[in-house]
Amino acid sequence: MSYRSGVDERDKPGVVHLLWIVPVILVAFVGAYALSYLSWCGVSACNGGGLRVKPDVAGALSFLAVGGLFSGALLWFIPWTAKKTARRIVAVVAVVAFVGLPVLKFVSQ
Repeated sequence: MSYRSGVDERDKPGVVHLLWIVPVILVAFVGAYALSYLSWCGVSACNGGGLRVKPDVAGALSFLAVGGLFSGALLWFIPWTAKKTARRIVAVVAVVAFVGLPVLKFVSQ
């Protein structure tokens, strides 16, 4: 217990969790994005001169979905804030952004 604030340190929300959650989510995003890009475009990097002619939509979406659900689960279940509603909203937004933004990029190619 801290005598200055009168609040037990264990009762504070775990904002410290964000110090490891955010880097893990960034690594998961980069990995899932790279694998989905390779699945979508093949080794040609969408130039048309590579080995793949037809994009693998299911593969690209599955990599993004697994990465998005992983990052959403981290934000949903790890108590980085005391407000459960805020954690759930941020988790849903993260999953939608994790999956939706790369899909928009792939579709535009």
